[in-house]
Amino acid sequence: MKYDKIVAINKEKSRKKAKMAITQIQKMLENQERITVKELRKRTGFAKSFFYRNQEVRKVLDNARSKQQMPCNSMEIIRAIEAEDEIINLKIQITKLKSLEQKLLEENKKLKQQLRELSQIGNQ
Repeated sequence: MKYDKIVAINKEKSRKKAKMAITQIQKMLENQERITVKELRKRTGFAKSFFYRNQEVRKVLDNARSKQQMPCNSMEIIRAIEAEDEIINLKIQITKLKSLEQKLLEENKKLKQQLRELSQIGNQ
């Protein structure tokens, strides 16, 4: 009888620990935090081996890690890099256009001066 009671208590403790670990994994996943055993150990106080030996926790941990490595995250990163490249290209284009504008303004000023000079010659 005593042995059965000890086994039952240990099973209940194990279930509670598993539930706590799974809750932490889900929180980290929801907060888009990187899920590592090291971080889980800090948050739960459980031994490293617990996360590998407990099959239920191990399955949830592996599933959470695979969700973090989904291609959509890679696509978001690729899109962000492409957007940054586009911004750089647009800034270069703006700089070139400003330079061209300055040259055209100077040329316009010279042409206006020449026009005034020609008008003065024609009026004489």
